[in-house]
Amino acid sequence: ACGLSRGWDQNHGGVFDEVDRRDGGVLMSTKRIWPLLELIKALAVFPNSSAEVSLLGAVDLMLDRYLTDDGRWTERFNADWTPAEQTMPASTAYHISTALAELERVVSKESGEVLSDGARVKPPSDSAP
Repeated sequence: ACGLSRGWDQNHGGVFDEVDRRDGGVLMSTKRIWPLLELIKALAVFPNSSAEVSLLGAVDLMLDRYLTDDGRWTERFNADWTPAEQTMPASTAYHISTALAELERVVSKESGEVLSDGARVKPPSDSAP
């Protein structure tokens, strides 16, 4: 929670690229997609109702700001949400996929489905077919 309270942009939302761990000062006010994806994975594993942002809020931010309808993404924004760069590093696709896999695990768990060897399996129903 300490990292989130220091790394979350209280004015515009989003996760800063870099903050000073000692005093919480912002060292890089840009917002790359990677720290947000790490936050999504952390909130999926360790839900925190007292956090500045919820898992759903972080996912909404990813969908609303970073990902585009044509399968692309914006890699980095300035603090005010203007794009900071136009590149799309291939390594980001890995981070997006791992965050989505963690989200699938959480959603499957909450919906009663069980993940078995990577496959989603519905639990048996009480009634016979």
